[in-house]
Amino acid sequence: MSEVVQVKSDLITTQTEVDKLRLDHNELERDIGHIESQLNTLEMEKMECLKKSIDDKLFALKENQLFLEKHEQKYNILIYGIKQKQSEDVWEVLDNFFVKELGIEKLKAASFPIANAHRIPSRAPVVGQKRPDAIIVRCMHYSDKQLIMENAYKVENKKNQSSR
Repeated sequence: MSEVVQVKSDLITTQTEVDKLRLDHNELERDIGHIESQLNTLEMEKMECLKKSIDDKLFALKENQLFLEKHEQKYNILIYGIKQKQSEDVWEVLDNFFVKELGIEKLKAASFPIANAHRIPSRAPVVGQKRPDAIIVRCMHYSDKQLIMENAYKVENKKNQSSR
């Protein structure tokens, strides 16, 4: 009988240890779940912080790009309404326009260092007829652009005053 008592005692001890291990296991699972939750929260916070950082950098890059585009465009002049010929020399057209239309001296007009000039397609026809393509002129010096624009405003103001 003593063996039976010993086996029962061992069984009770084993059962107690198994129950204790189950409790420890359940507690560890809860702790792991809590740690996973904290880790997920930290990862989300890190991702949100990273997203905000990327968004801020993207905004700064867009602002910088806009600034650079504006800076580059400040040297450009768009000229509308000059009649277009089949095989024209844009440089000659510009020289004639500066001298005849804007009243700039021929030597001064010829001395403008222009980086580039070409026609760009017009957007839409005017009631059945195609508008002449605009000419875009890129001046090397902003002061040359200012002089051209000042003369253009003077000519436009004279036209407006004479038509009143």
